[in-house]
Amino acid sequence: MATLLAAVVLTWMIIRVKSQARHMRGHLEVQMEQETAGDSTLALAAIPFLTVVREGLETALFLVGASKTAIPVDTTIGVTLWVWQRPLP
Repeated sequence: MATLLAAVVLTWMIIRVKSQARHMRGHLEVQMEQETAGDSTLALAAIPFLTVVREGLETALFLVGASKTAIPVDTTIGVTLWVWQRPLP
């Protein structure tokens, strides 16, 4: 069930981003200019925070799906290798 939910979320996100890509950059730039002009630091902090939360939820959904269909040791090894190989920011 979790794998299906993750697939639905990612499919919806891909379709939505693809359909909105033309207007997204300009819209985001205008919003950022308005927020910086209005000294709204909370709104500026919320954008990256919500982005990270969304990515974390997607990762969690995939890990739950993987853990339900694989041996727990395999999932643990896979996650460990995935985290270890990621470059530091």
